[in-house]
Amino acid sequence: MDLIDVETDLRTHLATRPAPRAPADLAERTRVRHRRQRRQQAAVVGVGLAVVLVFGSVPVLRGLLPTVDTADDVAAPSSTPLPSLYDLPTRGSLASDEEWLADVAALGWGPWDPAYVPTPPSDSHRVAFAEDTATGRVALVFGREDAQLSSIWFTGPTGARPEEMTPATRPQETFPDQPQLLLDVTDAAASRGVLIAVSRPDDEFTYAPGPSVAADGSETTEFTPVPATDGVAVIDVPAPTGWLLGPQVRVVRDGTTAYTLGGGFSESAEAVATSPIPVADPRGLRSSANETWLQGLLQTALGHYGVRPEDVQPTLLAVGTPTGSAAEQIIMVGLTFPSGATVTWAGRSIAETDSSETATVAGAPAAAGPDLLDRLFALPISGGDLAVSGPLTGVTAEVLDGDGDLLTTLPLVSGGGAGAVPPSAAMVRVLDAAGTVVAEGPLTGLAR
Repeated sequence: MDLIDVETDLRTHLATRPAPRAPADLAERTRVRHRRQRRQQAAVVGVGLAVVLVFGSVPVLRGLLPTVDTADDVAAPSSTPLPSLYDLPTRGSLASDEEWLADVAALGWGPWDPAYVPTPPSDSHRVAFAEDTATGRVALVFGREDAQLSSIWFTGPTGARPEEMTPATRPQETFPDQPQLLLDVTDAAASRGVLIAVSRPDDEFTYAPGPSVAADGSETTEFTPVPATDGVAVIDVPAPTGWLLGPQVRVVRDGTTAYTLGGGFSESAEAVATSPIPVADPRGLRSSANETWLQGLLQTALGHYGVRPEDVQPTLLAVGTPTGSAAEQIIMVGLTFPSGATVTWAGRSIAETDSSETATVAGAPAAAGPDLLDRLFALPISGGDLAVSGPLTGVTAEVLDGDGDLLTTLPLVSGGGAGAVPPSAAMVRVLDAAGTVVAEGPLTGLAR
């Protein structure tokens, strides 16, 4: 899928979904927002979706919006507004430590520009949740200004004193019934973390680490129930890799899915998600690849599945420059799942003097079988380019149309390469140095 079209696709997707319930005080909150319109915080409004996807860069704005799954899943409207999370008693193992809670509530929310983040008055701050977890001490703090509610997470070492707690997230505006999510890790080298969800006391939770790929190549996302106490779930999860999709939590209210949430990265989880991803380089292509673009592609691919590098053996398959300029490059990587199924992802990046253009596509997962390097993948990229990976002995890829007529050839390095092809391309043959066909087949289908 071309990432340039992600926002359009998501808008279309949401347009077919039933709208979430509007809060009872929506009119008053709208007036408050109008008075504070200089703030450009991304808020959960339920009327649109803006997603910033930066290839190889940092956070996608995700996980802040409630997702209503189907018409059958929508909770029935209630004439009696539910109490705000702000007004509920403090939860967590530190709920009875009133002095500690008061001192944490009094902490500043960081040196943010009030033009861009909410800054509710300090006397409105209160701690909604506080507990020691596997990654350290965690506290969720709410603040209120007029009718607008805002939240921020603080973290510190296990048993931290109030002055040792520091902001772990950027302050954000929220709705009274909006569940709060935090993904936290101990440090940048961590391979595991915790995902904390705070919602209403009677809510239940299900969790999915991301899509899984079976041996037959089928891709499914399965949500399983997780234990919760008093509307709080603390889930052991893999440390994040990348920002696209990945771990998700569904909040089940009155037997129906009220929210599907992802994200909520702490600063330490952010550091892990953007740290370099190791990649195998059996063809010796790493030195010719733009490292920033390569890492961006890897983060997108691994982030999509919510997996760690050690789980899927990332492999660099192809690098190509269709125009011969280093300012434009195509990169192809492959993943091998524990089931034995494989998948390829390819990206094209163009760096201009004052702008850049990126496009990323994923192939449909292939069933378990030969090793990744022994298979033929011919992944088309929107805009007329093709990334090819075949057996290591391949030196040339012949691109054919549907009738078997030769359209063009692409040079390969140990079986991998990329370049521009005509729109009628339908088949690829890989030849070795002696001109022998070592692999042939149709273009790889794209993931749906």
